[in-house]
Parts: sequence; C-alpha cells; structure tokens
Amino acid sequence: MYPTSGRGIRGGWGWAVAAADVLIDAAQLLVLYIALIQVPNYILYIVEKRIIGRRLAKGIPSPLALEYGAEELLSSLVRSGIVAPFFEEGVFRGVPLLLAGFWGLVVGSLLWAIAHIANPLKRYRELLPTPVLLRYLPFFIALFCLPSTVFYVYAWSISPVWGYAFHAFHNVCTVLSEYVSVRMGMKRGANEFVGEAAPAKAAEAAPRAQSVELDFFEDFFVDECVSMEE
Repeated sequence: MYPTSGRGIRGGWGWAVAAADVLIDAAQLLVLYIALIQVPNYILYIVEKRIIGRRLAKGIPSPLALEYGAEELLSSLVRSGIVAPFFEEGVFRGVPLLLAGFWGLVVGSLLWAIAHIANPLKRYRELLPTPVLLRYLPFFIALFCLPSTVFYVYAWSISPVWGYAFHAFHNVCTVLSEYVSVRMGMKRGANEFVGEAAPAKAAEAAPRAQSVELDFFEDFFVDECVSMEE
C-alpha cells in the first residue's frame, strides 16, 4: 500500500515518504470522518432532542448511572474500542469484500449501519407513535446509514487498518463522552439530594419522571398522538 522499496529507499527517504503518505491519509480521513460521521450525528442529536429529549425529566440521576464507575468504563473501552470493531469490521466488511469484492463491501457496510440503528429505533418505537416514528425514519437513514457507508467504504479502499482504526476511535470517543455525561449528570443530581439518601430519592422520583414524560408526550404530539385510553 505504502512505498517500501524502490528509488525512495535507495535514496534513504523511503520511510519518510511512507510516513508522509500515512499522515496524509490520516488527515484526509479525519476530515471525512468529521463531515460524514460527526456532523450527521450532531444533526441526529438535535433531531432526537427535538422529538424525544425534551420529554426527559431533568436533574434525576438514574440508578444505573449511580453505579457507573471506573471498572465499568474500562470494560466498556475494551469491548467497544478493541473487541467490537475487530469483530464487526471482519464480519460486515472483511468477509463480504472477500466474497463479493467492492459491492460486497458496500452492502456489508450498509447492513452494518442498519444494524446500528435497530436498537435506537426499537427504543423510539416504545416512546413514539408509529406515524411520528415513520416521519423521522428518513433522517436516520439519510444522516447515519448512507454517510457512514460512504466513509467506511472509502477507508477500506485505502486500507482495512483505517476502517478498524476509525471504528475503534469512534467507539472510544462515544464511550468516554457518555461516561463524562453520566458523571456530570450524577454531580448535578447529587446537588439536589442529601447524603446517602440520594439513590433512594432518585428511585422515588422515577414515577414522577415518567408522569412528566407522558404529560409532555401528549402535549408535544397533540396532532398525532392516539388517545391514551384507546
């Protein structure tokens, strides 16, 4: 892939040229990663906050978040940053590429993207009426499936190592951002409670949070929400 022989090595500059090529590819892929992965994800985040996020009660730490510590963080980093990318890149991109060439890589990458939106869609299905979910489904397809497919196909066309590297990088960044968000949420929530009673009060507040969510649901989707009594 990168030059390791020929005139460059004879002149003593072979490794310098190879290193420069690696840096150029890394910079190019980083720009594409921001444009095709991070920007669409941020837009999806805004859409999600618009249709779902505002229904969530604020300032109430979840019982699960209260148990999220350093061991869970390390375990998540290992699973998400090492194991998952290695497995997924091999199954969804490596094997299809070997079996069907370029189009196998494209189809495998698209299936990988669809598999990754299955869980969020299942969660949204439990929160939103079907007409509203179907209205926003094109956003998930257009802003996640297609851009991520383009990015990883291009990364693999340079080298499979880049596909794995950016997959791992993305997962690690996601885990760390979630961890920071949880810790900050715990800190804000702890300020509203006193001492060891915080977890118990958080649990007591959960039914109230659910009630707030349902009230907001009825107000926010007043045009399309089916009656709660039906």
